[in-house]
Amino acid sequence: MEKTRIVQLRKIIKEKKIHTLFQPIVSLKDQKLLGYEALSRGPEGMALEKPALLFETANASSMTLKLENLCHRQAIKSAQRLPKGLKLFLNIETPVLDSRLYQRLDYLRESALRPEDIVLEITERSAIKDIKDFKKNMALFRRKGFHFALDDTGTGYNNIKVFWELKPEYLKLPAFLMRNIERDPLKEKFIRVLVDCAKGAKAKTIAEAVERRIELKVLCRLGVDFGQGYLFARPGKPFPKPRKIR
Repeated sequence: MEKTRIVQLRKIIKEKKIHTLFQPIVSLKDQKLLGYEALSRGPEGMALEKPALLFETANASSMTLKLENLCHRQAIKSAQRLPKGLKLFLNIETPVLDSRLYQRLDYLRESALRPEDIVLEITERSAIKDIKDFKKNMALFRRKGFHFALDDTGTGYNNIKVFWELKPEYLKLPAFLMRNIERDPLKEKFIRVLVDCAKGAKAKTIAEAVERRIELKVLCRLGVDFGQGYLFARPGKPFPKPRKIR
């Protein structure tokens, strides 16, 4: 099965069969738009349509850089009409940021988007092999205008130490913390710790997978800055308009 998926992935990359959906990120204070996260998907109906399996296959076959490069190109191509002032969040695996090929930024040369419009969202799937070198590469991108987010903080390889070392502009709270949050005081305490850490580092917090009004209410009380999830809008083609939650 794995060999079949590797063959399928090679074909997907060769034929550029990646499409992008977008999900809005909104302020929890006034529900104004911050921007959109670009969500890459494989061909519809295939197992590799699911991003987790898509990138798992890429990581297992040393095709992460090729896949990530294609995903970013397709996302940026689809986001050409991103309203001025909004941010485009692009997921990025840690080895990709270290790549000299990726650092050329040729995927932006024919784009209306500028580096300052883009937030590179570091995923939790890969470990950072050399934190000093990684921070140097982050500084290179920051000088060009990019901002950074840390995805699923507290899970996978994105622990609190990584957050404190990298000091991204945005800290994303993992989805599991949202489930039954109104009945789990320990989750509330953990979120409060993350919010306090973010404030100490002058970063903004973003709650993922917000699906219910009660979750929104609790997150507002805890001081979380932004949110995304089905409560506001499902992922869709450019650009889903978030519903206002009363």
